[in-house]
Amino acid sequence: TVASSAGSETAYDNYYTKHLSDARPSESIKVLPRQYDANTDGQQAVMLSPGKSFESDFTAAEAGVYYINVSYHTVSEDSLDIQVKILIDGKLPFDEAERMELPRFYRDAVSNGRFETDKYGNDIRPSSEEVYEWRTHCLQDNSSLYEEPYLFYLDAGAHTLSISTENTVAVSYVELCNPAKPISYSEYIKKCE
Repeated sequence: TVASSAGSETAYDNYYTKHLSDARPSESIKVLPRQYDANTDGQQAVMLSPGKSFESDFTAAEAGVYYINVSYHTVSEDSLDIQVKILIDGKLPFDEAERMELPRFYRDAVSNGRFETDKYGNDIRPSSEEVYEWRTHCLQDNSSLYEEPYLFYLDAGAHTLSISTENTVAVSYVELCNPAKPISYSEYIKKCE
């Protein structure tokens, strides 16, 4: 197991160890907000900002652990990643859920698809510009202490989910899911024959 930097009973390491062998339901759950309040780049969304959160009610058909994917769109340039807080049923599932990151994406700022050159014909390193588009990101530990994204345990039944942030970002939906189990090498070989 990975040593928790926090050393707290509610740190992710303890949560992870407790739920690692729990079921991983194959059915995903798409969680929509209680109410949309914006249309961003042609898609309905909730515009999060300090004091405003994405709130939703949903039902888990079976108990188990899930990954959380967030569909989001950045709306203002800022050099900082977007810090989000996740509450399930009004509580932090583990300490690290207080500050999870949704990354920003950048590209080279080039005109006409070409790099500018200096007087010797050498390419000049272009500046970066943020890419404003819809992205889906699976919440994970950015320090790479864990191989897989964060696991969130749910009992079967009704739940609430809340996402809040100190940045401004549009969120369209949240998906609770588990990836399909990869096939074995021998199954892959049979499939290719």
